[in-house]
Amino acid sequence: MAITWTYDPAQDVVVESCLGETERADVLGLVRKQRTTFEPTPSTRYLCDYRTCSAPMTPVDLRVFGRDRAHSRDGRPVGPHAIVVDTDVRYGMARMLQAYFEFYSAPHDNVMRVFRCIDEARQWLGLPAGQVAAS
Repeated sequence: MAITWTYDPAQDVVVESCLGETERADVLGLVRKQRTTFEPTPSTRYLCDYRTCSAPMTPVDLRVFGRDRAHSRDGRPVGPHAIVVDTDVRYGMARMLQAYFEFYSAPHDNVMRVFRCIDEARQWLGLPAGQVAAS
């Protein structure tokens, strides 16, 4: 799998990172795999480093991914998501994901923001710069 992720229960943070070639199935199956390990709470923070994500995602794929990320299995809200990207194309795709995420999280006020700098994303999530990393 080209997406690695870790969950730190002490900090209640999930860190995701794309490595090498990323397939659509890797991205679309990510939430399902995470939910077999832990169930997010409204305070669970997500740091998603998608700067090297190469998955050929369609708008429909982004809608499904945004819907799946927007709530827990039992419909509870999830915590803030910081998406980090590096190119204009990835930024545009991440903004589309953000729109779907916010649409499907209603009536909850789940928040997703898109960043180009990982340190700014960490700061927004309240994480010390450079302290959390995916393994």
